[in-house]
Amino acid sequence: INHLYTTSLKTSTIKEILNKTDAVLHECYRLREIKENIPDFIILPKRSDISNIDIYTVEEAQKILSECSNFPILEIPMHLFLLGGLRFGEMAGLLWEDVDFEHNILRIRNNLIYVDGEYFLRKTKTDGSTRDITVPIALMKLLKKEKIKQNKLKIQNLLKNDHNVVCLNSKYRYWNNSSFTVAYKTFLKKINMRYIKIHSLRHAHASMLILANTDMKTVSE
Repeated sequence: INHLYTTSLKTSTIKEILNKTDAVLHECYRLREIKENIPDFIILPKRSDISNIDIYTVEEAQKILSECSNFPILEIPMHLFLLGGLRFGEMAGLLWEDVDFEHNILRIRNNLIYVDGEYFLRKTKTDGSTRDITVPIALMKLLKKEKIKQNKLKIQNLLKNDHNVVCLNSKYRYWNNSSFTVAYKTFLKKINMRYIKIHSLRHAHASMLILANTDMKTVSE
């Protein structure tokens, strides 16, 4: 619980997690599977100030985008985070069918979920997470190059991509949070860059939009 209140999760999301946990623990206590009703002893901490979230500067973001060309498996994901504002699950769950090459648009519709060794596609929430975003031509060029590469691998029977996702790791498998974090930290170490949480890359994207004089309503949407 203390950890949840230091993350960038929405307060409503945290409350939902706590409510479900509370219900489970109450039932465990009722069935005498635990000796004490644990929720009775919980004191909720104050929410951390969102302004304290660590983010990259524009210069640091530019360095990352430049250097990731030497770390190909992260090139598209880092562009999606910093130039598209995608969440991790949205990056991992971006499908080729949601890439509109003609209009430079990405349709954010899915999250890729990793549970007990299996991957599942889940629709994004309806609170604005499902959206269409226009992305820079530079990113679309990377996507076209990756699409051609994956098509060739499929023809050679070297790639099995049942969910038809865009971003794959070096073994042509789907990303999960653990495997991506390892690659992400390795990349940052190689380019001598400080570490910030993956989700905070989304905040760096918002900051860049604001510094480019994008109106707040557009940034929010």
